[in-house]
Amino acid sequence: MFAGIFSFTAILILAIMIIQFTSKLVLGKEFEGLAQIGGEIGDYFRAIILFLTYRTKMMPYPFGEWHTEEDSEKVTGETGAEKIPLLK
Repeated sequence: MFAGIFSFTAILILAIMIIQFTSKLVLGKEFEGLAQIGGEIGDYFRAIILFLTYRTKMMPYPFGEWHTEEDSEKVTGETGAEKIPLLK
């Protein structure tokens, strides 16, 4: 299931990249909201990969919580991908 979600979100990232690139070319600036969403999807990609490769037991969304970068910074002082606990 997570491999399918990963593939679908890869298409979303591709669309975001095309929109951002086109916006930068035409308007000279990128959309901040899309940049934020792209970063969150990147963090989600990492969570899926760590789960599928048995680096963590923490299940990604929709079976686990959706952690935002802001939540992680408030609780741990860490940002982005650093928030996912690894198995030791």
